Amino acid sequence: MKYSFPCIFAVLLIASTLSAQQIKDVPLTDAGYIAVSSAVKMGYLPLSSDNTFQSDQAVSRKEMAIILDKLLSGESKADLTKVQIQELLGLSKSFKAKVVQFEKLQNDLTAAQSRLNDDQKAIHGDISRLTEQLSSANATIEDLKTNTAKQASGNIEIEKQKKESSDQHLAMWVAIGFSLILGIIK
Repeated sequence: MKYSFPCIFAVLLIASTLSAQQIKDVPLTDAGYIAVSSAVKMGYLPLSSDNTFQSDQAVSRKEMAIILDKLLSGESKADLTKVQIQELLGLSKSFKAKVVQFEKLQNDLTAAQSRLNDDQKAIHGDISRLTEQLSSANATIEDLKTNTAKQASGNIEIEKQKKESSDQHLAMWVAIGFSLILGIIK
């Protein structure tokens, strides 16, 4: 028979009501006292020789295997009543529904994350293309500025030549006019 973590946890919680053994380093007001006391009473986790639990000490893989073996084989120091077994079965069913809900939510979140990753890749591609287009547009603008500057310089030169040409025409007409006047006066 396969047991889930919620079922094992439920066993510890229900069985915790059967035990009230005093543990020196876990006060009665501690939120985990009932679970710790229950695990000790049922023989899953032993106390140290000085009657302390030493909750900050890690459980080794070997110790966890022994605990799981005791849980799965039904070996414990406290016998459960039929009512408690029924309660545990009910809890395991409700936890099973919660696990299914959690797995569905996790799958939905994984799918959403995948879609977001795809969208992010597409956005990065768009940004790269826009950056290239912007770079190309900036190069075109610089070319237009250069050509406009050259054209403006050329326009200034043309205006200068027009003015010189106009001044030359004026001087020529003045000279022609003086020649005519001088030729008439003579």
